[in-house]
Amino acid sequence: VAVTSIHAGIEPPVLNQILNHDSTMAEANSIRSRFFGRTIFCAIDRLESLKGIPLKLLAVERFLRRCPEWVGKVVLIQIGISAHERGDDYKRTRNEVTETVNRINEMWPGTIQFQECSESSMKLQQ
Repeated sequence: VAVTSIHAGIEPPVLNQILNHDSTMAEANSIRSRFFGRTIFCAIDRLESLKGIPLKLLAVERFLRRCPEWVGKVVLIQIGISAHERGDDYKRTRNEVTETVNRINEMWPGTIQFQECSESSMKLQQ
């Protein structure tokens, strides 16, 4: 059994600095252009079972089944941060996420944009 307790907070001055960084603004504009006219949801989570990526994907799937008028109007951009140190939990979660993303995108192409990244690649260039 592995137990993780992480308390996360947001430092508003740091967040504002990141949001106003040239690379952040350029990426945000690129995303807006690529998905023009669609409602965009973005998330960054670790690929661990307790972090909820699989449940988030199932929620999107259920939402589109219940509200088909939204098909083609929403996109979820999900970044999964590798958690190799979590061993089998990471592997199971990564496989479940990949299978779910593929299933959703087969039904509604382009709805989920998923990318796995290492934590080190998430650092903002200074």
